[in-house]
Amino acid sequence: MAFSSKAAGFAKSAFAQGGQASGGQGGGALGGKQLGGMSRGVSAVASLMEFAGARQQAASMDQSARDEAMAARGEYIQAAEKVSAIDSEYNALVGQQLVAASSMGIDAGSGSVIAAREAAQTEADRERNIIRNSAETNARLRYARSVSLREAAKNARFGSALKLGLDVGQAIFGGR
Repeated sequence: MAFSSKAAGFAKSAFAQGGQASGGQGGGALGGKQLGGMSRGVSAVASLMEFAGARQQAASMDQSARDEAMAARGEYIQAAEKVSAIDSEYNALVGQQLVAASSMGIDAGSGSVIAAREAAQTEADRERNIIRNSAETNARLRYARSVSLREAAKNARFGSALKLGLDVGQAIFGGR
């Protein structure tokens, strides 16, 4: 906001000086040279404002990239929590199976108890793998978006600086 008020003050003073400088041209009319100079000045100020806007947009993209990187880490954390919950459920199920087998007088080392435990283990492993693979895929996608946003921010900064340089160069050297 302060930048735009400075730019407005600059333009106002340029117009005021232009009116005083044209005192010999009857009625305060501005000459072509003064109008051209003011036009280049206003163009340079507009280029500076555009540059500031592009820098702000690049900063926003950088923040979005950091957010995506954090979300990628969050994918792994959520997966670890889900895997822990599955481990807890598995352990509870195995414990219940052993208690049930013991209460029925079945040996814990018998084939049916071992088969039930192996089936529960296989199912738990399958769920763990699905969760881990899903987290890995989502994290990699988020990381790719993060890299893409960082590159877009770099390109926006470079492009805005290049455009500002060209605009200022044109304003300074284009009027000669």
